[in-house]
Amino acid sequence: MSTRAQRARRIRSAQKQLHDIEEARLADLKRELSELETAKRDLISALNDDTALHGLFIDTMARRLRSLSEQAEIVGRRKDAQALKLLEQAALAKRAERLSSKLNQKERSESERALLQEILDRLSSPPP
Repeated sequence: MSTRAQRARRIRSAQKQLHDIEEARLADLKRELSELETAKRDLISALNDDTALHGLFIDTMARRLRSLSEQAEIVGRRKDAQALKLLEQAALAKRAERLSSKLNQKERSESERALLQEILDRLSSPPP
């Protein structure tokens, strides 16, 4: 195996690992956003309840709801940016995959050509 093909294989492997890391980061951001949305829904549900002590905590609950909304907005933007980063990484991984494939095909072709040349040389040489 040629050095160039080995290098391309290592690059392909590294790009795949980077792609997996970016996917994991995006999944974490989606999970975090989901948790924030669940917390907001729970808080809104609590605000809608008619409990005896409801009025005592309404300001605190409203501040918490505002804070959760701000956090959700920030995480949403980070998730969108991460999705773009993941697409870029996927393109790089695909490019590395194609390069590695082309080099492997070229190497296989050269090997077959050398083998064919050896067979032709043996057939064309006089028997001993």
